[in-house]
Amino acid sequence: MVGLYSCKKVTPPLLDYKRDIKYLVENISDYSHLYNKRFVVIVNDGYELLTKDAQKNGVVDLEYVSRINGMHINGLNYGPDSLNKAVTDGDRNSINDWLKISKANMIPTFVTDYSNEPAKMLESYTNNLLKAYIPYVSVNTNNTEIPNYPDTVVNSNIDSVFTTLICRNFILIPNLSNYASKHDFIEVMKNKNYDMIIIDWNFNATSTWSKLELDSLKIKANGAKRMVLSYMSIGQAQNNRFYWEKRFTDVPPLWLFDEDKKHKGYFNIKYWDSDWQHFMYGTDDSYTRKITKAGFDGVYLDKLKEGYTYWENKK
Repeated sequence: MVGLYSCKKVTPPLLDYKRDIKYLVENISDYSHLYNKRFVVIVNDGYELLTKDAQKNGVVDLEYVSRINGMHINGLNYGPDSLNKAVTDGDRNSINDWLKISKANMIPTFVTDYSNEPAKMLESYTNNLLKAYIPYVSVNTNNTEIPNYPDTVVNSNIDSVFTTLICRNFILIPNLSNYASKHDFIEVMKNKNYDMIIIDWNFNATSTWSKLELDSLKIKANGAKRMVLSYMSIGQAQNNRFYWEKRFTDVPPLWLFDEDKKHKGYFNIKYWDSDWQHFMYGTDDSYTRKITKAGFDGVYLDKLKEGYTYWENKK
């Protein structure tokens, strides 16, 4: 039984929105490691957080960098807002420059591109492998399908995987609405050699994963072990999560603001608010603790950039 958890200061006199989302990531990482020393923390986008002043030539924020085990980029070559839409050279080059920082600090880079055209899919895999990124191409922008092209998992790995440092491929599929049951998904994944699977702690908002089910998912087709991570939005709230109450529609709590215009069901929040923080970590009923108790190997933390850009744009 872990005692009272002491976290970093999260409500400074003058808000620094990037710093505050970093504090949240660091606290989630520290708290999760109380229960699992090998627990993996992967952050989606938010690459500007790698330095203290959010500048490419700035000083690396070692406090933050030491707490994360992977950087995920959502749409480096294609997508993510539109399937098969190429990312501009300028945007891609800028992101690649940022990723030099993560590479220099031994943080693996995971990339999900979005295409269902074989030529573009192969181009994406080739470009990302040449950069030593860990590649995946989703065939729809909702991440609901397992690609059937190529026929086998790209960059397949015969070894068991317990750390992102030796992970060679992955699948991002937090939305399992195409599957009637967890059993159906487990049966499909038994025939796949993905090193890492990113799903949701709550299967289709109906039931949570048991340790036995997760243990089944952790076996690759070749018999080796793999990691299973849980999706977790920390910079925005979702209206289908355990912390959401019906009364929020009429009487929103102080931390809850307007709905994201681009993503239905996601809401902008004061992520530095203590009530929101308590939902995320620090107690036995918190999101992080639910995920560690279930038996997941780590978390994929989402909506960092959406969180801090919302508040910075309101200045």
